[in-house]
Amino acid sequence: MACLLSMLHVYLAALLLRPLPCLSSIPLPTLPSQYVAGYKITKFVPFNPVDKKTTAVAITPGGEPLTTCKGAPQIIADMLVDPKAQEACHNYINERASRGLRALGVAKSDDDGQVRAS
Repeated sequence: MACLLSMLHVYLAALLLRPLPCLSSIPLPTLPSQYVAGYKITKFVPFNPVDKKTTAVAITPGGEPLTTCKGAPQIIADMLVDPKAQEACHNYINERASRGLRALGVAKSDDDGQVRAS
């Protein structure tokens, strides 16, 4: 279920990028329509090299606010409110980087605006 939720957050963060010609050939994650139906994007901040993340603000089918981001994993890790979770994320990122692997960070926050590890 956590993987499905992460894919949903990536999908919501990327949804409005599709009209850009340079990205139109990149497929979005494929999700069954019952997982996407009812979400309404209310604000979108495209990726830029300063923030190193893309952000989408949405209203869930239940009417709750949801902010989702994807971007550089170290930027996403720094958004966590728990210092131990931040350290664990940075250790994970550094271990993967030491093996030449790349990563993409995905985060969400609910109506309290806090980003927590899940």
